[in-house]
Amino acid sequence: MGKVGKILSTLEKETAIANGVPLTTVYKRLGRGWDVADAITRPSRSLPPGIERDDVGEFAPAPVVRGRGRSTRLPIELDPQLDAAIEASGKSQSDFIADILVEWLGSQQKAPAPRGSRREAG
Repeated sequence: MGKVGKILSTLEKETAIANGVPLTTVYKRLGRGWDVADAITRPSRSLPPGIERDDVGEFAPAPVVRGRGRSTRLPIELDPQLDAAIEASGKSQSDFIADILVEWLGSQQKAPAPRGSRREAG
């Protein structure tokens, strides 16, 4: 016989929902050996800003498209200028540089294909 999960009563489910604990969290807690009273009353950990949960307790899609982290090295002589520009913008360093790159890449024209290339034949 397979594992049999703990079934919560309607009152316990309502208590968990009233306490802001998603039912998926409650069942995972019970699976890890939590006491029912603790599982339905102890609030979930708060999430970092920008990460939300939907009404079922699953992670909701991010409103902003996420990207790959990158790093770069700039000449040290440019550090004071860059720091001043970032501070004047009121943005974080990452957002400041990302905005510049997005703007620059968006303004670039697609280069024409060289003569005789495969791209031209299609």
